[in-house]
Amino acid sequence: TPTFVDNIITDNDQLGIGYWGSATGIARGNRVTGSGLHGIAVNDNAAPLIESNIVTDNEQDGLIYRDNAGGEARENEFLRNGLHGIDVTDDANVTLVGNTSANNGQVGIRLSGNSTGSVRENEIIENSLSGIIIRNDATPTVESNTVQGSEQSGIVYFGNAGGILRYNQSMENGYHGIGLYDNANPIVMGNICSDNEQVGMRFSGEVIAVATDNECTGNGLSGISVRESAQPTLENNVSNYNTNSGISFYGNAGGVVRGNTFLGNGSHGIHVTDEAAPLLEANTCTVNVEAGIAYFGSSGGQAIDNVLVENRWGIYIAADANPTLGNNTFSNNVTDLDDRR
Repeated sequence: TPTFVDNIITDNDQLGIGYWGSATGIARGNRVTGSGLHGIAVNDNAAPLIESNIVTDNEQDGLIYRDNAGGEARENEFLRNGLHGIDVTDDANVTLVGNTSANNGQVGIRLSGNSTGSVRENEIIENSLSGIIIRNDATPTVESNTVQGSEQSGIVYFGNAGGILRYNQSMENGYHGIGLYDNANPIVMGNICSDNEQVGMRFSGEVIAVATDNECTGNGLSGISVRESAQPTLENNVSNYNTNSGISFYGNAGGVVRGNTFLGNGSHGIHVTDEAAPLLEANTCTVNVEAGIAYFGSSGGQAIDNVLVENRWGIYIAADANPTLGNNTFSNNVTDLDDRR
């Protein structure tokens, strides 16, 4: 159980600090810089406390957990490392809380393999790829983090990754605030995705995730985008004042959109095209520039019990689209229903 406190550790060929076996102990207040591999590496079954260190300019990762490693990293700074600020892989189970991971060459925090644990209250800023990536079969709880200014997306899930994603802020990223791909299926709850250059939340591949009580505001394309064969359940979300639509469906996408609010979007509240066929139920679409709900291509599905107020069209249906409508409420639209079938 070694204790490393207030050391300056620079320019080592491989590691600044390394843990193996069943080591525990504390590394606190150290400055670790210029390592040829990683600033700090935790291997085997080691489970130290990594606290209040400044880990910068290492060739690969600032901090890496491998094998069955555990422990906690809190209130550290991981800056300008060549790959990731923090990398958690294999079967590691760690707690990452209150860290800053900024300006790294790839990802602020990455979890892969079968890793798990808690990622909470971290600030992840201006990394060269994404802020947080969860991939393979990783299932962490990602909670109350701030992710800002990533060159690509803020928070991204790939493969069969899951777990819980809640109460995060993902803003001003170059692509999307949150992206779910492949078969990733975390629970997505209470996140804020604002002012991203493309989409607030994107669901692609075979994703069937549940997303509730999220807010997508001021994004450069749509607030929410559902693509390919994704079939998410989207309930009680708010998607307002996005440049294009509140939510857009493409490809063979579907799923359930229930109890959401789509207000003041630059195109449609809900946009359904290609062969997409979602169930749209009990949503409120208000003051959108074009339609509250718009169907294009060969799209279909159902629109039931929606409230459509002060849009240009309440519902617009292009000639080849074929949705089923039931019991929708129209008020103060320029045209309530424009059905061109």
